[in-house]
Amino acid sequence: MSPSPGPTRQPHIVVRFAVATLAAFVLVGAVGMVLMVRYARERAERAGAFHAAFVASSILAPALSGLDLSRPITGDDAARVRELVNERILANGRDVRIKVWRFDGTIVFSDAPSLVGKRFPEEAAELAEVVAGHPEMGISDLDDAENVAERGLADKLLFAYVPLRIEPGGRVVAVAELYQDYAVIQEDIDAFVARMLPLLVVGLLVLYAAILPIAMRISAELRRRNERLAELLEREQQTVAELRDLAKKKDDFVSAASHELRTPLTSIRGSLATLK
Repeated sequence: MSPSPGPTRQPHIVVRFAVATLAAFVLVGAVGMVLMVRYARERAERAGAFHAAFVASSILAPALSGLDLSRPITGDDAARVRELVNERILANGRDVRIKVWRFDGTIVFSDAPSLVGKRFPEEAAELAEVVAGHPEMGISDLDDAENVAERGLADKLLFAYVPLRIEPGGRVVAVAELYQDYAVIQEDIDAFVARMLPLLVVGLLVLYAAILPIAMRISAELRRRNERLAELLEREQQTVAELRDLAKKKDDFVSAASHELRTPLTSIRGSLATLK
């Protein structure tokens, strides 16, 4: 028979733990990165919506004060408002398009004169929700009919519908829609991630470095206990072997004694029988 191969050496428990923990930390880091980017995007887009509301209330509403928003704004009034919008809103590089909607879906003002007077009835339901107190925000679908004029402004646009009040706390007279270049928002997202990502990585590395010594101490303690258990088991096996040897010697002694006693007893029994 060929000799059986010796037991394969198993990887050290600390090494296995270190590899498994590292994989878990990488997974946690990846999930944390995804959640961080999502939070940064939501944060930046909320900031964009707040910016749109601020522009509508502090710049656009005063510029439209005194104008009849029930019909498209044209002529000198449109030129004056458009000039103010270009100087105070569109010049910042963030905002690229302004639209003021009548509730029925008619554009009564825009920085693009070609849009003024156009009506999009499908927008009426969305505008009604904004008037009811539910401002909307999202990524503009440049394939929609009302967004054809915005296709050349940027690759990606953030739109925000906000109710327009000429007087603070007054009634809603129209709905303002502001388009923002998403590249500016993406810069805010990237800046936030660039600040937070090193903190996440450093935090995970510090935690990983703190866990390894604990694992090493636990491994050493387990190794000592296993060695002690092996010693106890070896002693137990020795004790069992000694007990078996004693039992065998006892059986041998009883067998030999019985044999030695049986021979003279047989002679004595024969003599007693003769005498009887």
